[in-house]
Amino acid sequence: MNNNPLFAVFIFLLAACIVVPLASRFRLGSVLGYLVAGVLIGPFGIGLIHNGVL
Repeated sequence: MNNNPLFAVFIFLLAACIVVPLASRFRLGSVLGYLVAGVLIGPFGIGLIHNGVL
């Protein structure tokens, strides 16, 4: 989508701020929340981040 590293960092932080509290609320743990956030924004999810290398 966008090759700007600052955009990728913003998307990672935004996804973590949304998904991790939801996972903690359902008592799944924060690590699982981070994993779910990564899957959602990765190339096999929504596809916001196509390349994992910044």
